[in-house]
Amino acid sequence: MILLKRYMRRLSRVLRSTFSNKSEASPGLEANSPTCGIPLRCAVGLTTILLVCLVACGCRQQGSGEQGSVDNIEQLRKQVAELTIRQQVLAAEYSLAQNPSPYLIVNLSSHSIGLRARGRSLRAFKVVEVDKRSVTAALNSTWALKEKKPFAKSERPKVLPGQGDEAAAEAAKQALWGPDRMPADYDLICDSDKTLEIRSLPSQQDSSRIARWGKSLYRRLVERYRRLTASRNAKSEVRIQLWLSENEAKLLFWSLPKQLAILVVEGISLPEAPSAIPSNPDASSAIPAK
Repeated sequence: MILLKRYMRRLSRVLRSTFSNKSEASPGLEANSPTCGIPLRCAVGLTTILLVCLVACGCRQQGSGEQGSVDNIEQLRKQVAELTIRQQVLAAEYSLAQNPSPYLIVNLSSHSIGLRARGRSLRAFKVVEVDKRSVTAALNSTWALKEKKPFAKSERPKVLPGQGDEAAAEAAKQALWGPDRMPADYDLICDSDKTLEIRSLPSQQDSSRIARWGKSLYRRLVERYRRLTASRNAKSEVRIQLWLSENEAKLLFWSLPKQLAILVVEGISLPEAPSAIPSNPDASSAIPAK
């Protein structure tokens, strides 16, 4: 029994080091490299082995009739349930990583959003608050994005004939494209009547603390009114609302393609994925002299 537990602890450490040790990953690998799925494949296999060992350990304790083993069996059952979820999530991400298209991982436990491709991180976003509604059956599964639905569309600045140089200069100050022109409040409509609601709060560097508090209160009141009016004609049965800073919400909308797979995770902690950007950008972007 003791040897089996030691073996399981070693497997767990290997599983964590498979992802967290970035020094072993070659910084020159690109996001579409086929070798990027190797850590995911190893993690799925090690998790499956660890899960089988825990089940065998639990069966042995039930058959041995040891005194005081009820607590150990209950603890093993919790570990088996957690490892089962982890194995399902890792298998789902491994399936997504086989495709060169990017995918999104929404981790409700760690309040984080990660845009990945081939098992490597492209961008990371921090979630301030999470609000879930009837999502128990839809957690730890893959959602398919069907539509991005912003509440307000930003229009490019226009200069009409006869407005003069001042209007042209004012229009030139505004960004024509980029994250700054993206909407901050929007819904990500997914399959099977599932919706991921993205809402924004004032960024820390935008204004003073009192101004941020006032803007935050106003946006929460607007969202509450929006929810009351939309509940009458609500079609989505599963809704997850994520509050991000305004800058991160705009950057997230700007980063998302039209079609995307979203892996929604809760109850487990996933290891950090290696970055798709080389650790030494100067070496990777060096251009030989002509």
